[in-house]
Amino acid sequence: MDRKKVLHIIEHFNIAGAEIIVKDLLLNLPSSEWQLEVCVLNDIGILGKELRDSGHTVHSLNWKGDNLTDLQVARKLKNTIDKRKIDLVHAHNVTPWYFTILATLSKRIKRCVTLHGFIRGEGSTKKKILYLLLSQFTSKIVIVSKDIENQLKEIPFLNMNNVEVILNGIDIKTPGDGFNKIEKRKSLGLAENDFVIGTVGRTYPEKNIEMQIKLIHSLKLTIPNIKLVVVGEKYAHMKNLEALVEQLNLLDRVFFLGLRRDVPELLKIFDIFVMTSLSEGTSLSLLEAMASGLPVVVSNVGGNSSIVSHDKNGLLFDVDDLEALSSHIQNLYRDSNKRYSLAKKAEETGASYTIKNMVNNYQNVYNNILNGKNLPV
Repeated sequence: MDRKKVLHIIEHFNIAGAEIIVKDLLLNLPSSEWQLEVCVLNDIGILGKELRDSGHTVHSLNWKGDNLTDLQVARKLKNTIDKRKIDLVHAHNVTPWYFTILATLSKRIKRCVTLHGFIRGEGSTKKKILYLLLSQFTSKIVIVSKDIENQLKEIPFLNMNNVEVILNGIDIKTPGDGFNKIEKRKSLGLAENDFVIGTVGRTYPEKNIEMQIKLIHSLKLTIPNIKLVVVGEKYAHMKNLEALVEQLNLLDRVFFLGLRRDVPELLKIFDIFVMTSLSEGTSLSLLEAMASGLPVVVSNVGGNSSIVSHDKNGLLFDVDDLEALSSHIQNLYRDSNKRYSLAKKAEETGASYTIKNMVNNYQNVYNNILNGKNLPV
């Protein structure tokens, strides 16, 4: 039986939520049935290089690097699709979705998209119109949380029958046998008795890291040994975060580690995982933190409230309520038994979001599309 060829289109291929999902699909869909490739609109990034080195096919259009026009990008993408004889194009998020439709509008080819987050920020009305237009040429719209579905329902005339929720799954990794928590902390400039608040995610404005920095400032007298560790790629917004740290005189309390490949070990040196995002789908970072056995305190937005049941497997707070966040941290600092009970429940929750379920659901979507059960073409 001939394998079906699926081409994933993604804007960047560094370490982040959508990119990790693409990687996990490449590594876990049955290779006897599927031939998966990736086309990155920009440079191939860390994950792209790793996958290419391990024998996977990863294309790069170098959109921004070569200063290409939209039509030039679409032409390069079309040539890749034609040359590789692709059966199904799977875009991830709106920009790759746009280029997928632009490149294949004259072709009879199956298309689907996964939307990993919400419509946010300026121009949201224009984005909703774009979603509606692109959906006319898309067989299936996959979303990663029910909350995104509620937002799509606000778009007039969008066919919700073509929308399907597939929750993200995680590959649970643990540190090796030689891992030493004290030595790991020491290597980062942290002391054994520091009370470490940690987070993992891109330094984008919507991650609201400012709130965590203000949290540390508000608690530095109440919890003298409190520290904040931020793990994630540094983007342009980083200069604002560093300026705030300096302004609040927290240079010895806030650690920006940048992009790391030792996240399972870093999670083990945290005392509490905090997420202050303004919006979230189904956060892989949150699931990984829970699966690692951490108590979690997260903003009550998007998919977070679907994952975390307040006071059962974690704690929730309103995203604009620093006082509530501060109170949660202080209570957990004082009550180690509470930290332990939340962590155990969190671990059970994290372990239930499996890659196997996610992969099976995507495989069903692919089969339905290719067997003609979803329109349009």
